[in-house]
Amino acid sequence: MLPRLMELDTQNNYVASSLLTEAPGIDNGGLVTDDDGTFTLTYRLNPDAAWSDGTPITSTDVWFT
Repeated sequence: MLPRLMELDTQNNYVASSLLTEAPGIDNGGLVTDDDGTFTLTYRLNPDAAWSDGTPITSTDVWFT
């Protein structure tokens, strides 16, 4: 099973999974809107996030999945 960055809570709101330190948003710089209307999301991985064998989950793993 692949880990997910965001998941739904009981109220159907997207929240950060345990892989992240927090959900990306405007207040924390994780959501930046450009002048042309495009946007950039930045996910900050939890440094304690690891695969079942203890190997740390990295940005390369997220990019691959």
